[in-house]
Amino acid sequence: MHKSPQKSTTGDDNPSKDGATKGNRSDSQPIDRRFVWHIFLGIGSFAAVSVLVWYSANWLQDRVDQAVAAKLTDEKVLRQIAEQVRPALIFNSNEAIIENMGAVPFIADNGNGIHITKESDGWPRHIHIDFVKQFSNPPILNSMYEVTVITPKRGKGFSWDFDVSDVLEHGQGISTNLWTYRLELVP
Repeated sequence: MHKSPQKSTTGDDNPSKDGATKGNRSDSQPIDRRFVWHIFLGIGSFAAVSVLVWYSANWLQDRVDQAVAAKLTDEKVLRQIAEQVRPALIFNSNEAIIENMGAVPFIADNGNGIHITKESDGWPRHIHIDFVKQFSNPPILNSMYEVTVITPKRGKGFSWDFDVSDVLEHGQGISTNLWTYRLELVP
């Protein structure tokens, strides 16, 4: 006698109504909570790191701004900036440099390249300055105490010549005889 195989009654092998077995997940079943938790944890971690980087960048920028503001109120730093941006010097009619504001290294012979031609009464008429490099723009030369007109013209080599003309004829009226000049180099 031949027995037919018996079917299991546990229901594990029976297909469900939609054709899937009970052991397989169907689309209608809920998503695993651990999977959702990991997604939210990843998004939260990314947001936390982004906020931390943003606050760190702002803190660093504030520290740099404070350091720059502190340096820009320091007189020594401001002098160094001025010497680099607009070097200048003050000299008198004896060709002596009274104040160096960064321009002496540009004058030939360590600052001895200033030569003044005077009239018989001592009034400076012509100033010749030898430089160690060429300046395409004429240096600015101003008389500090006398009312004059100073006209620049290019000299030989790296030098510049300045003709000094008095606005009022000197010797007439009040004359201070304070022949002091400010030379400013224009980059």
